[in-house]
Amino acid sequence: MNKFKINDFVYSIPIKNDDLFLRIDPLRVVGYDEKRNKYICLNYDVYDFSPDFLTLHKEEELALMTKEEIDDCLTEERAIRLISEEFNHLDFYRYPLCDVEGTEITEIRGTIIKDKQWWIEHSR
Repeated sequence: MNKFKINDFVYSIPIKNDDLFLRIDPLRVVGYDEKRNKYICLNYDVYDFSPDFLTLHKEEELALMTKEEIDDCLTEERAIRLISEEFNHLDFYRYPLCDVEGTEITEIRGTIIKDKQWWIEHSR
């Protein structure tokens, strides 16, 4: 990983440019896939900003969000909570994984639940 660091908030340039409302949907960098040479980003539900799914992005299709852009989407407290201890040990198998090429999003795999007890406790 060169350009972005873990926990950086970024957005997809092609998807932002394709959005009629010019809204920036924040993504959080959570890793790098060496095999595919793509950043792994956590996408959040637009309404409650709960983790929703993972996406793979090329470096040249991502841009770092400015503080002003982050402030438009999230409060500082919410941003801090999203990168808090709660997500330091992110289980990549709890979220569907999608590949992003430009504005095309292709699902690679669905959710793989490894911890049945966690699922029972958090799906109520």
